[in-house]
Amino acid sequence: MIMIVMMMLMIVVMMLRRMMMVIIVMMMRIMGTMVMMIMVMRRRMMMMLVMNLLIMVLMDDDEDNEDDDGNYGDDNEDDGDDNLTSRKKMNSSRRHHLKSLILQIAQKWLDQEKAEDLAAKEAYMAEKCPSPPMSGDQNTLMEYCKKLHAIIDKIDEERYDIASKVQKADKEIEDLNIKVVDLRGVKKPALKKVRMSADTMLKALLGSKHTVNMDLRANLKQVKKEVKEEPTEAAGDWRKNIEDKADRKKMFETS
Repeated sequence: MIMIVMMMLMIVVMMLRRMMMVIIVMMMRIMGTMVMMIMVMRRRMMMMLVMNLLIMVLMDDDEDNEDDDGNYGDDNEDDGDDNLTSRKKMNSSRRHHLKSLILQIAQKWLDQEKAEDLAAKEAYMAEKCPSPPMSGDQNTLMEYCKKLHAIIDKIDEERYDIASKVQKADKEIEDLNIKVVDLRGVKKPALKKVRMSADTMLKALLGSKHTVNMDLRANLKQVKKEVKEEPTEAAGDWRKNIEDKADRKKMFETS
């Protein structure tokens, strides 16, 4: 009976050992892959930023060459040779050749970076994920598990540091992109003056939701104005009025 129990314990220990080894190895591989992917993405973004800057410089040279070509005819005949030699720049074929060379060099850099990343990944996995020992008793297994937990804690700290560095690099790349846009400038389109009423503007902005009529006169109540005729007194004879007043005056005198 004791032998059966011991055999059962040994089987359980072996199964636990294998399961723990598999889980730990998978975790280490996933973490190593994440770290390498973060490093590759950061390097690739930096290279793409450099390539964009080079292409922008070449495009600016193209615009300068076009402006200079348009101004060649304004020079005098005496100073024509000197101005041509001073303003002479590379032609379009040379520019295209330089652009193709830059793209070829960038492709070589990317291939070389992939090979270096693959070699670094293999070295990292060989260092961080050694082959686990498959022999030993329970105490040996517990000691090895403790070592693996310590390694996992250390790798977790490194992962946190790398993540903070990647965030810092992303912020720097974003700031550089903003500076590039500021240096290039933004061409404002020529806007045309359009006469538009308030109702048309609200319909264009709100669409079918616009139900308010901005014509204030249309909402007013129409009231008909009645003309009142003032009664006019008939003009009488002024002599008659004087005679009436004279009779009234006589009445006061007699009294």
